[in-house]
Amino acid sequence: MSPRSCSELRERASGGFTLLEVLVAISIAAIVLTTVYGVFTSISGAKERLEKDGEVYQRARVVFDRLGRELRGVCPVGGPERKGVFRTGTDADGNPTLELTTSATAQLGVQQTGIALIRYTLAPDPENRSSRALFRTEQSALLSDEAIRQNGAIRLATGVDRLEWRFLHQDQWRDELDAAQDGLPLLAELTLTMTDARGEKLPFRSAFELPDITWR
Repeated sequence: MSPRSCSELRERASGGFTLLEVLVAISIAAIVLTTVYGVFTSISGAKERLEKDGEVYQRARVVFDRLGRELRGVCPVGGPERKGVFRTGTDADGNPTLELTTSATAQLGVQQTGIALIRYTLAPDPENRSSRALFRTEQSALLSDEAIRQNGAIRLATGVDRLEWRFLHQDQWRDELDAAQDGLPLLAELTLTMTDARGEKLPFRSAFELPDITWR
C-alpha cells in the first residue's frame, strides 16, 4: 500500500463511530432496557399481588386456628342452665351464627373459669360498610348470674364475604345442628370466602374433628 492509503485508513479509524453504528447501538440498548424494565415490572407486580394475597391467607389462618382450638375443646357444661352449648343459627339480620362452650378460652382476669361461652357471627363491618367481618364474643361460664362477665365483640377477620357451616352427623352432612337435641357431630366443616384488595373472592375450607364426648 502507498503511504497515502495508509494515512487515509488511519484517519478513518481515528474518526470514531459512524452514524449507522451509533443508531444500531442505541437500538440494541433500547431493546435491552425495555426488556429489563418489563421483567422488573412483572416481578414487582407479582410481589405486590403475593403480599396482598398473603394478607388474606393470614386472616383466614387466624380464623381457622382459633376455631380449631375451640372446637377441639368443646365442653358439655357452661352454657345456659350450666349445660353445654353447640348450635348454629342466624341472627335477626339473617347472618350465620355459631355458639359453643369450650375450654379453649382467651379471657384473662380473676373471673376466668376455664370454660367460656363463645359466639361467632358475620355482620357488617363498622369501619367499612361495604363489606362484612367475622365477630367473636366470649362470656365467662360456670359463674353465678351476678358474676357473669361478657367481653365486647372482637372483630376477628375483615373482608369476609360468606361463611358456611356443615356438620357430619351420623354419616350425613347437615347445614344446621343443635347438640342439645342431636349430640355433637363427628366433623365440623367451615367454608370461608374472603375478598382481597383487588376485589377478588378467595374461598378457604377446612374440617375439624370434634371430641368424642357425651353431650347433655
